[in-house]
Amino acid sequence: MAEKVITLGKHGGLHNVRTAQKIVKNKVILAKVFGELKDRYATRPGGYTRIMRAGFRRGDAAEVAILELVDRPAGGEPVDVKDEAPAVEAKAEKAPKAEKVAKAPKAEKKPKAEKKADKK
Repeated sequence: MAEKVITLGKHGGLHNVRTAQKIVKNKVILAKVFGELKDRYATRPGGYTRIMRAGFRRGDAAEVAILELVDRPAGGEPVDVKDEAPAVEAKAEKAPKAEKVAKAPKAEKKPKAEKKADKK
């Protein structure tokens, strides 16, 4: 599917963008396919990805693989997806707690027998 999306990106056009949107839901990645990757693979006739087997997943023994784009830019190293995710900032200072307001004492509850007598 990645090869197909990159090919759509190379050809460009509104129809190809909408066709690629059916597969790629992330707008940032879609913009990269129709921008940076379009230029990078303009002269390449195909074979944009490399698949490396990574063994088996521990929980259900499903086969795991790493999909990698070939022809990285000069000096480019593989980017860890965790590094690209926005980091959650730790709370530097806690907000001051509001002072507790003293509540009025609750009225005493009437025994059940008195409640029934009041209703009659």
